[in-house]
Amino acid sequence: MNTVERVVHYAHLPDEGALQTPDDPPASWPSAGVLEFSDVKMRYREGLPEVLRGVSFRTLPAEKVGIVGRT
Repeated sequence: MNTVERVVHYAHLPDEGALQTPDDPPASWPSAGVLEFSDVKMRYREGLPEVLRGVSFRTLPAEKVGIVGRT
């Protein structure tokens, strides 16, 4: 019954927002397909230690990338 309760609960949640907004990039974006991260540092919230420390990488168009981590 937990599954049924969850489905009913999720079915009645309010919408998260519009699927499209005026601030969305054009449909042709990105034109080059290049993704570049340079010395990225992130933490889950202020005051916690960094979970990403100086991550840098670049992907090229049509390149497949796998990301493996703890979670």
